[in-house]
Amino acid sequence: MNPFQEIKAQLFDLDRHLTDTLASMKSIAGLDGKNLEQFQKIAESIRLQFEDEIVRVAVVGAIKSGKSTFINALLGGDYLKRGAGVVTSFVTRIREGRQLHAAIEVKSWEEIHEEITQASVLLPNFHRENPDAPLDLRNAHDRNALQQALASLDSNLLIRDGSRDMNAVLLASYLKGYDRMAGVVGDEYTTLRFDAERFSDHRQYVADDALAVYLRDISLSIDAERLGSMIEIADCQGSDSPNPLHLAMIQDYLMMTHLIVYVVSSRTGLRRADIRFLSMIQKMGILDNILFVVNCDFNEHESLDAIHPLIEKIREEISLIRPNPDLFVFSSLYHLFRSIQAELTEKDAARLSQWEAERDFADFSDRELARFMEVFQGKIQSETYRLLLSNPLDRLQNVLSSISHWLGLHITLLGQDAASTEAVLGKINRHQMRMLQLKSTLRSTLDGHLSKLHQKLRVQVDGFFDPRATGPVKAMARCIEAYCFDMERFRPIVISAGFRQALYQAYQEFKQHLDAFVADNVTPEVVRFIRKAEKMMEESFEELAAPFEGLLQEALGEYRQSLQQIGIGVDVGSAQRISKLFDLGRVKTSSGIKLPQAEMAFRFSAKIQSEAVLRLGLYTFVTLVKRVLKKPFATKEEDGVQALRGAVDRMKKETMKSLLSHFRDYSENIKFQYMLKLADRTADALFDSLVERFQSYAADIQQISRFATTHQQDKVQSLNALESAQQSIGQLQRRLGELRQALDNS
Repeated sequence: MNPFQEIKAQLFDLDRHLTDTLASMKSIAGLDGKNLEQFQKIAESIRLQFEDEIVRVAVVGAIKSGKSTFINALLGGDYLKRGAGVVTSFVTRIREGRQLHAAIEVKSWEEIHEEITQASVLLPNFHRENPDAPLDLRNAHDRNALQQALASLDSNLLIRDGSRDMNAVLLASYLKGYDRMAGVVGDEYTTLRFDAERFSDHRQYVADDALAVYLRDISLSIDAERLGSMIEIADCQGSDSPNPLHLAMIQDYLMMTHLIVYVVSSRTGLRRADIRFLSMIQKMGILDNILFVVNCDFNEHESLDAIHPLIEKIREEISLIRPNPDLFVFSSLYHLFRSIQAELTEKDAARLSQWEAERDFADFSDRELARFMEVFQGKIQSETYRLLLSNPLDRLQNVLSSISHWLGLHITLLGQDAASTEAVLGKINRHQMRMLQLKSTLRSTLDGHLSKLHQKLRVQVDGFFDPRATGPVKAMARCIEAYCFDMERFRPIVISAGFRQALYQAYQEFKQHLDAFVADNVTPEVVRFIRKAEKMMEESFEELAAPFEGLLQEALGEYRQSLQQIGIGVDVGSAQRISKLFDLGRVKTSSGIKLPQAEMAFRFSAKIQSEAVLRLGLYTFVTLVKRVLKKPFATKEEDGVQALRGAVDRMKKETMKSLLSHFRDYSENIKFQYMLKLADRTADALFDSLVERFQSYAADIQQISRFATTHQQDKVQSLNALESAQQSIGQLQRRLGELRQALDNS
C-alpha cells in the first residue's frame, strides 16, 4: 500500500471513529440537539467526499502505438486486450478493486438504430418502402436491404486516405454481430458482468469488431495495489481513428482528466495524426499536465545508438507544441512479459529471453521505466493530495475542533452556579446573534451575486454561439460555404460506378471534412470558452467570499476573547485551519454536473438522394428530347455531373440548417444544464463551507441551558460522560495531527 492509500485508509478510520463517538454521545441525556445532528452530517459528507473523488489518468495516442500494452505493463498484468479493433467507440476505464471484475455496458436499440440510420444515408442501392423511417436491425427486411446495399458498393471506393469507409465498416459490423448480440441488447442500456473466473471472457467483445460495435462502455476492476484506490486509468481509442465520433469521446473524457500520458510508437515516430491530436489538446488548454512515452520495440532497432537520433527527433517535434516535454523511452512489451513470465507462451518466452540477453536495451529500458514511475507517481501524489486529501483533512480538523469546543462549553457550564451559567449563555447568545446576522447577510449577498452572475453567463454563452459573431457557429458556417466539391474528380466515378455511388462518395467526403473540422477547431474552442467562463465564475465567488471569511475570523477572535474573560479557555479560533472554500471540480462531481457531450452529428435526410435521382431523370429526359429534336445535348456523363452538383448544393443547405439547429440546442444545454446549474451549486458549496466553519457558533442556547440546569442532580455522571467523549475527540485530534505531519513529510 502506497503512502497516500495508507493515509486515506487512516482518514476513513478517523472519520468512522468520529461517527461512532457522535453516535455514543446521543446516549447522554439532553445532548441530542441540532448541533449533534449537524456534526454527524459533516462527518458523513467528509466520508462521501472521499468516495466521490477520483484522480483520472488518460492514456492516449495513435492506433497501434502500444497504449494497452503500456497500461498492462504499468499494472503488472495482461488485463487489457491488446490491439482492439478500430470500430470500438468506448473508453476502457480501470480502477483498483478487491478482485478481478469486468463490466460491459451495451448500447440500447434506440442508440444503435440512430447510428445505423445515419450511417446508411445516401447508401447506393439501398431500397426501403419508407427511406426516412429509422432503421431497425430487428427487422429482417431492413437487415437484408443493408446486406444487399453493402454488397453492391464499389470496393475501389471503400478506401479513402488509406482507411476503409467508416460507415460501411460500422454497418457491416452491426450486421455480422447481430445474431450473437440480439438477445443481449434491450430498450435500455444493459450491463454484462464478468467475475474473476470469467474475467478474460470480456476480451472477446473488445477484440471482435462485430461485437465491439454494440458496446458503449467498459470498466475493469483489478486487484493491483500499484494502481491505488483513488486512481482511474483510461485506455482511450486511437487518436487517429477513422471514426470522428471516437475523437469526440476522447475529448469528453479529457475534460475530466487530471493527467495525460501520450504514447508514441518508436516504429513510426511522431506522425501527422499525433501532431494534429496534440494541437487539439493544446487548443483545449489541457496540455500542461502531460507525460510522453515512446514505446520502444526492440526488434525494430539494430542498436541502442540507433534509437537516440529518433528520440531526439521526436522530442524536437513535440517541443514545437509542448516546450520541454517530459519524455520517457522504454519497451512496454518487455516489461509486461517480465511481469507475467509464468503465463507466457513458448514463443513469447523465447522473445523475452532474447531481449534480456541484449543488456544494453534491457538496462536502458529499466532505467527509463524507473524514471517514468518516479515522475508519474510524484504527479499522482501531488494531484491526490491537492484533489482528495487536503480539503477533507482540513474539514475533519475543523469539525473535531468545533465538537471539542461544544463539549467544553457543556463541561464548563455544569461546573458553575446558575448566575455564572446565565452570564456565559448571555455572552454566547450575543455572539451567536451576530453570527446569525452574518449568515443571513451572506445568503442574501450570495443570492444577489448569483442573479448578476446568471445574467453575465447568459450574455457570454449567447454571444459565443451567436451566428453573427466571431465564434464556432460562424467558423463552421464558413467551413461549409467554402467546401468545394471537385466535380471533375467525380466524373470518372459517375462513369465507372454510377451516379448513386458518386453521390455517396461526395457525401462521405463532405461529412468527414466537417467532422474533422469540428474535432480540430470547434470543440477545442468551445472547451476553451467554458474553461474561461469557469475561471471567471470561480474568481467572482472567491472575491465575494474574501470579506466574509475575514469577518468570520474576526468574529472567532472576539468570541474566544469573550470566553477567556469569563474563565473559559476553550481555544476554538486557533485550532481552525483555513482550507479552500470550494472547488469547481468537486462541485461538479458531488452534483453530477457534466458538460454536454462535444459530439456534433450532422443530420442528413434520405430525400437528398431521391431528389438527386429525380433531378438526374429530368436532365436525362431533357437530353433525350434534345436528341430527338436534333439539338445540341449533354452526354449521360454530363447529366450525372450536373445532377450531382445540384445534390451537393442541397446537401450544403441542409447541413447549414442542421448546424444552426444543433448549436441553438447545444448553447441552451450549456447555459441551463451546465453553466447556471454549476453557478448555483458553487454558491451553495461556498455558503455551506463558510457556515461549517462557524458551526461552533450554532450552539442551541436553550438546549445548553436546559442541559446545565437539569443535570445538576447527576452532575458527576454527566461530567464523566462528557469528559469521556471529549477524551475520544482529543485522541482523534492527536491522530489527525500525526497523520497530517506524515502527509507533509511524504
